[in-house]
Amino acid sequence: MFSSLLPKSTPRIRGIEIFGHSRYCESTGGDYLDFIDVAHLPHDRAFIAVGHVMGHGIGSALVMATARAAVRTAAAVGSESLAQLMSRVNQVLARDARHGFFMTMLLLIIEPADGTVRWCNAGHDPAFVFDPAADRFFDLEGSELLLGVEEAVDYRDYQHIGLSPGQILFIGTDGMWEARNTQQEEFGKERIRQIIRQNRDRSADDVAAELLRALDAFVGDAQVHDDVTFVIVKSVPVAQQPMQHPQTPVANWKP
Repeated sequence: MFSSLLPKSTPRIRGIEIFGHSRYCESTGGDYLDFIDVAHLPHDRAFIAVGHVMGHGIGSALVMATARAAVRTAAAVGSESLAQLMSRVNQVLARDARHGFFMTMLLLIIEPADGTVRWCNAGHDPAFVFDPAADRFFDLEGSELLLGVEEAVDYRDYQHIGLSPGQILFIGTDGMWEARNTQQEEFGKERIRQIIRQNRDRSADDVAAELLRALDAFVGDAQVHDDVTFVIVKSVPVAQQPMQHPQTPVANWKP
């Protein structure tokens, strides 16, 4: 049932390639991944939501479903900013905090036409960008309190201008870099960065495929204890991007 809450395909937007992946470690999951279609936003922008509920099982899945509904409802009525949208979601979760589950969330809008990235962060690990021209990574910093702790939280909007062709943006949940092998070693963020750097000239789909291959090989026969969710966004020259693509599946759900 909860797998139906994951998006079935990624948006196709001129100037960027997007690949999203979410895999639950149980039949119900607490990770949230969404590509949100908002009527008042132009179709040349991507609206991405990634979140993670602390805990597992039916309780965390219900909190995730509640947050998803709150995000989509607030987006549909046209919140003036990502910060206002995040505040509405936080109020919904904080009003019924008896469940004891709290949630991190990152809301992000990418405008490839001018290379602008806008985001609001509620306690989530920051997205990061690889710049192949400078051969460096940098975080999209700026964050406030995670969701559901208290109602009165002042969330803020942040902005980065300068996403350019070739740059790769990564958003994920900690189930990926905290995944352990049979020797109890963590996969780690540095391996993610190395794979992105090594595949800088390939498509977003290919970068994601290499990440998943490396993760599965690393974990091997070890037990998986957390959901794995991530999004790869690659900025590309519009002239090199076809107008139409087949839609890419996004929900890789495994009980």
